This record gives sequence, structure tokens and C-alpha cells, in this order.
Amino acid sequence: RALLDHLDDQWTQVGPEADPPMRERYQAARERFLRAYEAHLQATTAEIAAKEARGAERKAREALITQARGAVEQDDEKALGALREGLAVEWAALERGLPESEQGALDRRFEQTLAALDTRLEELAERRKAQRRLARIKTRLASRLAELGPLDSARIRGEMAELRSLLQVLGQPVTEEISGIGQELEARLREQRKE
Repeated sequence: RALLDHLDDQWTQVGPEADPPMRERYQAARERFLRAYEAHLQATTAEIAAKEARGAERKAREALITQARGAVEQDDEKALGALREGLAVEWAALERGLPESEQGALDRRFEQTLAALDTRLEELAERRKAQRRLARIKTRLASRLAELGPLDSARIRGEMAELRSLLQVLGQPVTEEISGIGQELEARLREQRKE
């Protein structure tokens, strides 16, 4: 553009002396230059906007991946499930303007992170089921203590073994309550054998 301004300054000095066809040629060339310059400005502006949009998309996708990775250690199953679904919806809603190779790499990382969240959700569901089974077995064993009749030795030992196994799976220590129930049941089984 500075070159055109310089030429316009020179033309003001020689233009009045130029013949009409020369003036028309200069004016046509000037208009072509201005159209080309305007097209260049628009293309550059569009390129800058596209680059900024790609940068914003990249940043948003990276933030979703980071958020998902940070949630993998969460213990609240419902909150984690809702977060996982929300992240998937947000990911899908983002404009896909990145180059295919970069988009593919980000998609793979996100899918891997979602797979880790799915694994965590499965672990939490299994843990919840194990905790329910543990509670049921504890209740059953406590009710067996309250029974007046003879105890089924095989059933008691099986339930105690399952109880210990569940405690190990859950990473919980044997509590005084459980230890006490086990000792009382063993004592009653010993008494039963004596009779």
C-alpha cells in the first residue's frame, strides 16, 4: 500500500500533463491494485481469524482432556458418570476446524481418557456392589448369632470366607465388630461340636 501512495504522489506531479489514455491506464491499474490489496487484506484477516479459531478449539479440547484426566481418581460414581457424559457432549459440540492429523490425535487422547473414566466407573460400580454384599453378609452373620438352634458350619465358614474376601477386595481392615461376630460364631460352632 505504501508503494501505491508513493506512486499517487508522483502521479499528482505528472498526471495533469499525461494524455487521456495514459490517465485511464493509470486509473485502471490503480483500481486493480486496490482490489488485489483489498482481497489480500480479507484473505489475511480470514487466515488470522481461522488460526485464532483453531487455537481456541485446540485449547478447549485440551482443557476437556485435562478435566477428564483429573476426574479419573474421583470416588463419587454419580458425579463421575454425569461429568463423563457432559465432557462427551461438550467435545462433540466443539467446531471441528483443526487439521485432520491434529484432530485425530486429540480425538484418540480424548477417547483414551474416556475409556479410563469408564474403567473407573466400572470399578466404582463393582465396589458399590461389593459393599452391598458385605453389608448383607454382616447382617446374615449377625442374625445367625441370634438363632437359637444349631448353626450350619459349612454355611458359616463360607460366609466368613466371603466376608474376608470382600474386605480384601474393598481394601478394608477387619473391624472389631466383624472380628467379634466371627469369634462368637466360632465359639458356638465349637460348643455345637462338643454336644
